Amino acid sequence: MFFLDFIRVISILMIILYHFNIQLLEQSPAAKVIPGLVIFHQAIGDLGVTLFIMISGVALMTSSSSRFSAVEFYKKRILAIFPSYWLAYVVVGCVLFLLRGAWVGDSQHWKFLLTLTGFDGLTFYRDLNYYLIGEWFIGFIIVLYLLFPVLRRGVLERPILTWVLVIALFLVLRHYYSQIFVLGENRNPLIRLPEFLFGLCFLRYVSRFHGIAFWVSIICLAVFAFWYPPIPMQVYGIVLGIAVFCFLSYAAERSSLPAGFINATETAAKYSFLAFLVHHQIIYVLLPRFNAATLTAVEVYVLFGIVTFLSFVAAKLLYGPVLKITEALRAMLYVKENSPAIDTSTRVLSILAAVLGLAVVASTFFGVFHYYSPVPWWDEWDGYIGFYRNINSGWLGGWWVNHMEHRIVTSRVLFWLDIYVFGGQHIFLYIAELALIAVMAIVVWRRYYQGSTNKAPNGWVIGLTLALLFSWVQEEILRWGFETTVLSAYMFALLSVAQFSKFDEPRGKPLFLSLVFAILAEFSMGNGLMTFPTLFALAVICRRPIREMVYIAATWAVMWGVYFIDYSVPPAVHPEMPVVMLAMAFAKFFFVFLGNPVGALTNNGVVLCFIIGAATFGLASWLVLRLYRSNSITAYRAFLIGGYGFVVLSALAAMVGRAYYGPEGALVSRYTTGSLLGWLMISLLAFDVARSRTTQFLAVAGSIALAAAIAPFQVHTAGDNSHLYKHKLAILAHKIGADRPKLDALLFPAAAHRHFSDLATYAEKNNVALYGKGWLKDAGELTYDPAKRNDALCLGAFDSVGADEVGPVLKGWATENPVRSTEMLIVIADESGRTIGYGVTGEARPDVTGAIRGNPKNAGWTGFTTQPAQNASAYAYISGQFCKLPRS
Repeated sequence: MFFLDFIRVISILMIILYHFNIQLLEQSPAAKVIPGLVIFHQAIGDLGVTLFIMISGVALMTSSSSRFSAVEFYKKRILAIFPSYWLAYVVVGCVLFLLRGAWVGDSQHWKFLLTLTGFDGLTFYRDLNYYLIGEWFIGFIIVLYLLFPVLRRGVLERPILTWVLVIALFLVLRHYYSQIFVLGENRNPLIRLPEFLFGLCFLRYVSRFHGIAFWVSIICLAVFAFWYPPIPMQVYGIVLGIAVFCFLSYAAERSSLPAGFINATETAAKYSFLAFLVHHQIIYVLLPRFNAATLTAVEVYVLFGIVTFLSFVAAKLLYGPVLKITEALRAMLYVKENSPAIDTSTRVLSILAAVLGLAVVASTFFGVFHYYSPVPWWDEWDGYIGFYRNINSGWLGGWWVNHMEHRIVTSRVLFWLDIYVFGGQHIFLYIAELALIAVMAIVVWRRYYQGSTNKAPNGWVIGLTLALLFSWVQEEILRWGFETTVLSAYMFALLSVAQFSKFDEPRGKPLFLSLVFAILAEFSMGNGLMTFPTLFALAVICRRPIREMVYIAATWAVMWGVYFIDYSVPPAVHPEMPVVMLAMAFAKFFFVFLGNPVGALTNNGVVLCFIIGAATFGLASWLVLRLYRSNSITAYRAFLIGGYGFVVLSALAAMVGRAYYGPEGALVSRYTTGSLLGWLMISLLAFDVARSRTTQFLAVAGSIALAAAIAPFQVHTAGDNSHLYKHKLAILAHKIGADRPKLDALLFPAAAHRHFSDLATYAEKNNVALYGKGWLKDAGELTYDPAKRNDALCLGAFDSVGADEVGPVLKGWATENPVRSTEMLIVIADESGRTIGYGVTGEARPDVTGAIRGNPKNAGWTGFTTQPAQNASAYAYISGQFCKLPRS
């Protein structure tokens, strides 16, 4: 079929000509250009792209056999695109680096993933990245390739329905386009589906009427030459593209062309993709060397010929190396099932996964220690201190009252234990958080070892679970003891699904326990409500007996009813949004939620999170549908499906309440736990479903790649924790009567300062939690006693007396002698020895650490007084004695 090569070459030349003319006009609006910038009332570049889209569709239908395999198709597409794209990018990048002395892009190196996958050009409209070659078309055509298996099936089995659906989608999207997309219409794969679909249908349904199509296309082109129909440009572009395509295909096949012309066309077509990749940079480098305003018409033609010639010469030079890279990549993609390389690679990756998992756990444990603080923060003042006040006053409703929209009964049990049994220092809560994650990991491992179909390497199963579930990207969860709420909900939901999926055991006990755990999940956090619909959906897709569905539905109805007894609806004002915009906001939030962990590495980049979320959701949906249709859902697979299903329903629940304010809201760290759990469930399910060793290897490699991609965030476990010292200063200042509202705002919203002060005062008077021990208990109560002075106990200094908007602020440093890194209360006294203020150590003082023997850490102190302190003295309180800190 010569017409494929013929139209491919014409479309590439159109695109090169368009970019050539545009560059000349940008250099000088008065420059002469080659006629044809606009043809048939449309930009020639747009027409060239339309033809290229259609020819891609025809070529795909030609190359796909009747025994179609999506996996094989994607392998072929990878080989067809990426070796050429990667090599051209490297070569062009190096040449431009030598010419310009700098590489394109910015400091956000994660964006190179967009280049690696071909999406840098398509996403360039949003932000600067490492884009160099391929325009927006590479990412665009990759999206169409991803849709091809579905479209192909529609073309072969339901062509009319497929066209109706595509046209309906086209019309709806165009009508609401400005409310949904920022990307230009002509670059949106969904808008250009009709062109691609026409290419897919051409050989099967159009070419059989080639004569009629040819004459109709001639009539259309004759009309379009003189008249532009009153229809949208995008619609006109489709009609024009179809007419030109039919005309050119018929002409190429029916004309008696010289053999030399045919050979030249076929040769040019072979190099056309590479020429397309490099031509724009050749234009950018070459044309600015000429004064566009003074070029004659002949010189413009010559210059265009040079640009085209250089583009194809560069393509020819790259073609040989591309073939070698393609063959190397082919050897990797088409490894024989019995090849030892698969087993060796899988073992190596398994070891890497185990090492990665252990490293993540170790660094996360360090991070929890590094960021440990007993000071309540944000919601904890109500949920922890306020809860204690409620139950201590005899109001049992304090256990039940909802915290925002959540029932957090299970976490309140932990809060009660922390306060009444473990002294309210939060140590128990941090240990509980790590224990909750560990329980989830153990549940996953037990279910894997009990029921997996394909036995995976132990190192991968254990390491991947640890690397994802303990990842520091969920740092808000791990740095805040109050977030046992989130972890409890996921843990109990996972336990519920694990019990329900024990299909091989007598059903009484597992079903009962699954409902008990579902109730506990519901009373852990709001998303725990989704455990019951998760169980019900799981019962449906696993074709469980009706009586089990009845038990679940009945318990579901009762417990949801219980949940809303005495429920106080939190105030929420959602902005008014058109239905279409709201639907888009919901969709963006949902998929960003599922791709949330990537946001930590991309400066909260929504696009990549959306892509990862949509890709993982698509993979999970395909796996579940495939298993359901083949009735292949085992007990273990049901567990994995249920675990992921709960994550999806949690995303939907969060979406309903939070999506109004943009997809960025889905990037908060407390949502990360669910996404990580979802990734783990999908990875294990993909491996268990895989039928070949190659596919199993890809499941292992892909999951490790995800875990490794977020692993660099572990460096933040050793990040700056200086804000924790400010938290201590805030509660110190409030207790001693020198309240600093600006410091308080670090602990609780400034707008509710009075409420914070009320809670803090209660905790102070009743010695609640940390207020009942150590330096904070003594602050405001202990007075300086000269009879207990012992200046040999400490090293330190009283450096300065300053002031802020509230009153005096004193600074210095202090440590025990011999050096010990412990918190110390600093007592401030006036000339008469009367106590007038207090301070506390804990501030980083690198100068002291480096100069003092023993290298005391965090020896700096800050103090506040309620009276003038110019002549004050400072004393470190150590073991019941006072050690004076000399003025420096």
